[in-house]
Amino acid sequence: MLTHGQSVSQKLHTHGYDLEGFKSHALVQSALEVDESLREMYKWLAVILGILWIIVVIFICMASKQIKRTTALVSEGTRVVKNSPGMVFVPMAIYCCQIVTLAVCAFILAYIWTDPAKSYESAVGWAEDVLERTNSSEIQINVAPTDFLWYETGFVAFGAIWTYFFFEAIETTIISGCVVYFYFIDQDTAGRRDAQYADNQTDFITLSMTYHVVTRHLGTMAFGSLILALVEVARILLEWIDRQSKEVQDTNVLLKYALKCCKCFLVCFERSIKFISSYAYTFVIMESHNFCRACTTSYSLLKDYAVQISVNTAVCIVLYWIQSISTSIMCALLGYFYIIKFDAEVQSGVADPLDYWGALIPVAAILILSFWMARSFAGVYEQTVTALTVCVLQDITYYRPTYIQRHMYEAFELEPAWGDRKPSPNDMHSREHEKLPLQGRKNLKRKTTAPLLGQGYTELR
Repeated sequence: MLTHGQSVSQKLHTHGYDLEGFKSHALVQSALEVDESLREMYKWLAVILGILWIIVVIFICMASKQIKRTTALVSEGTRVVKNSPGMVFVPMAIYCCQIVTLAVCAFILAYIWTDPAKSYESAVGWAEDVLERTNSSEIQINVAPTDFLWYETGFVAFGAIWTYFFFEAIETTIISGCVVYFYFIDQDTAGRRDAQYADNQTDFITLSMTYHVVTRHLGTMAFGSLILALVEVARILLEWIDRQSKEVQDTNVLLKYALKCCKCFLVCFERSIKFISSYAYTFVIMESHNFCRACTTSYSLLKDYAVQISVNTAVCIVLYWIQSISTSIMCALLGYFYIIKFDAEVQSGVADPLDYWGALIPVAAILILSFWMARSFAGVYEQTVTALTVCVLQDITYYRPTYIQRHMYEAFELEPAWGDRKPSPNDMHSREHEKLPLQGRKNLKRKTTAPLLGQGYTELR
């Protein structure tokens, strides 16, 4: 804290930080110097940035309504995370599962490659024993040991890729389920207090959604992740073909550009599937759709609200990188200054704080860990806004809208005005600013195998 009448520079000087020495340091002076040869490039960069800034301003003016709605969705996303704080730990648990999976697969590959003959002989012996017991004399095993080893490697590698995307799908669906619970089911946060969800109230939202996903939607997650795994394998094979055919490509320009077009197509296709999946898994948890039907419904939603979803995506990308980069850099700087503050060599004047390299290793560890944590939270927030967008747009399109909150209703400029609506007896906002009591929370259980929101939800269409 600064005392009265004491400036920041005086405070830093009191704690031993020499600002004049910092300004005169060689690194600072070299950073402030401008190379005359680069002056022209800087001028053109300024012109380009100015044009881009004008385009951004025009876009903001044209999409002011969509930006207003996105702001409301981002603000509502904060309430969702506050209502289900366990969501923040879901990516960390998923990361641990993915690391364990990759480690196990790496161990298996190391084992089969360090003792390939024994692995081949044991596998062939087991297969021949099965053939003898089934009297299948017409089937003969004639596979070279090297080929068999590559088959095993491909099988394990494909399993690792598939499992990696499978855990990502589970993470996305759990987060989407928490948003669906917040918007439709939770009688403390939903825009309508629906009696059909009275037995669905729970204090452990994240755990309940995890249980729901694991017990009812693993097949859908497996199918969706299988598609991504196949696309990833196709990309790997195409990259291998590209490297193996470099000499042929030098003499055949058509083949060279054909491979580049195929690689570009697969990258675009993979990213498109990932983008649609982030919306599709919300429909999976909300209405128990299979993956294909959920993707079809998501495509219809993207088509009908293309501008709004584009603005949401742009804002989420900006927030994602701001959170990830700014948080990690701030943590690294604080860690560095904290370390040199208590370092004996720096305090005694033996080492220069600006040239002190001893703190770089712990600071690098802080930077990596903080970036990982910030990236996890930013990913949760991004998926929260995505799932919340699906809930709001579905409510507006099919449910008149019934469950929307007042500030979201006004942000989307819906008709009639909020005050002119005819509130239903179950509407939470029919009693202004009154907190309705919650009647006994229970674990999320349903007596039927209906979708998460129940049959009553679908009857509102």
